[in-house]
Amino acid sequence: MIKDLLYHIKNRNKEKTLELMKNLEISLDKENKLLIFNNKNIIEKQHEYYDKQQYIRKILLNSLYGSILNKGCRVYDERIGQSVTFSGRKIIYHMMSKINEILTNNYNHNGKTIIYGDTDSVTEDSEIYIKIKDHISKIKISELEKLFKNKISYNQKQYFLNFNEDIKTFSFNKKTRKIEEKKIEYLYSHETDKKIYKIVSEEGDEIKVTEDHSLIIKREGEILTIKPSEIKENDILIKLEI
Repeated sequence: MIKDLLYHIKNRNKEKTLELMKNLEISLDKENKLLIFNNKNIIEKQHEYYDKQQYIRKILLNSLYGSILNKGCRVYDERIGQSVTFSGRKIIYHMMSKINEILTNNYNHNGKTIIYGDTDSVTEDSEIYIKIKDHISKIKISELEKLFKNKISYNQKQYFLNFNEDIKTFSFNKKTRKIEEKKIEYLYSHETDKKIYKIVSEEGDEIKVTEDHSLIIKREGEILTIKPSEIKENDILIKLEI
C-alpha cells in the first residue's frame, strides 16, 4: 500500500492520495514536507516486508557470485569475482567519504565522522604487532582491548577508543609496497554468525578471519586483495615480520 501511496503522490492524484493516507493513518507535515506514520504496526509490517525483499536479492546475488567463481560453471571468470568485491569496496568508500564531506567538507572515508564502515573481522585470539613509543610487541586482540580504557557499549557492540597517540600498529601500503606505522583509533567488538576461515602459512603462522575479510596476497608477481574463499595454495600471503 505504501507503493500505491507513493505512486499517487508522484502522479498528483489528490483524491486517491488522501484516501490512502487515511487508511494508512498517515498525516502530512506541510511545513517540513514530511509524511508522518501514526500507526507503528504498519511501519513494522513494511519494514518486515522490505527486509525480506532485500534478503531474497542478497541470496540471489551471493549465489550468482559463488557460481561465477566456481570452475565448474559455464561463465566462470575469476576476474569478475574480483571485480565484484572491488566495486563493492569502492561504493562503500564513496558513501563513507561523502558522509564525511557533508559533515566536515573533507571527502575521506577515514574522516573524523566515520566510526565504522565494514564488517570484516578477525577473532579475539588473533595476534597483531603494536608499537608503544619505541617498543614493538606481538599481542592478542583481546589483550589489546585492555590497553584502551575508554569503552562505549551500544546495541550489543563495544567500541574501545584509543586516545593514546603512542599506541600504533603497522599497515601495508599497496601503492608504495612499504610498511607504514598508523595510530590505532579504536577497536570494535561484536558477535557474528559468519563463516570463519583459518589461514595457515608454510611457517605455521595462522589467522582466523570472517568470510568477507580481505587478504593481501602476491600471485604471479601481482599484488591482489582477495577474500578467504578465493585464496589458492601457492599464493604468497603478505604479512608483517619484525
